[in-house]
Amino acid sequence: MLEGLFICTCIAVTWLWLDGIQCKDIARAAGKRACDDLQLQLLDDTVANIKTRLSRNQQGSITLLRYYRFEFTQTGEHRYKGTVQLLGHRIKHIHLDTPDDTESSRQTFLQ
Repeated sequence: MLEGLFICTCIAVTWLWLDGIQCKDIARAAGKRACDDLQLQLLDDTVANIKTRLSRNQQGSITLLRYYRFEFTQTGEHRYKGTVQLLGHRIKHIHLDTPDDTESSRQTFLQ
């Protein structure tokens, strides 16, 4: 009985870890694409998961909502922040704080 619970826990943790890697790759590609569209450079070619929680998708099923943060630059001199939200494996929202940092200059992309 205890062995079965241990095996199920190991399988669930492994699935969650592998799914997280896949979602991180999706978020990184989305951040890079958004930066490329605005002729910005994604720094460190990576994103960092800052929050994960449960949420409902459009069909009403419970899935993971993940928030990723990344940094980008326009000139190579200053770092600016951007975020990507993934609902399951789908991009829900991308936000970039553009370099001049005025409210009208903030870029938001909805997928």
